[in-house]
Amino acid sequence: MPEIDNQITPPRLSDEAIAHYRSLLTPALERDFPEHYARLKASVDGALGVTGQSLNPPPDGRTAAQVLHDRRHGIEPGKLPDVLRSIVERDAAAQIKAEDVKAQLEALGDDPAKAIEAAKAVLLQTGSAVKPEQLGANALRQLVIYSDHLKRHQQTRPK
Repeated sequence: MPEIDNQITPPRLSDEAIAHYRSLLTPALERDFPEHYARLKASVDGALGVTGQSLNPPPDGRTAAQVLHDRRHGIEPGKLPDVLRSIVERDAAAQIKAEDVKAQLEALGDDPAKAIEAAKAVLLQTGSAVKPEQLGANALRQLVIYSDHLKRHQQTRPK
């Protein structure tokens, strides 16, 4: 399992991989190729069992208008954008000195305490195990910008 600063993170199958497996495991495959279907299903079930995921994810719960609004604003509820997630993971794996981060944020005119608070809110909202204190100034600043984006997005989101 991958480690981020001595925190073990569980493995996950991507949403695309799960959708692909779902598209393969059809009644037609089961009918025409039962042995192949059984082997594939056993393999997929084993992987999903390890990750704690499901072949049929829970329903979204958003209205069509909310889904469209989220997509137009680049928002996937509960997820960081891939580029931002990469920045956060890279910084979390590095040994960054808090005093350097504080000095860099202050040089940019940012309040380090407010930046950490905004980053913490985004990381909690997206289910990340990373703590904002592990991050460098760039990652914190990007999380602050994303936090502001989420706030603006929420103000105009359909009910």
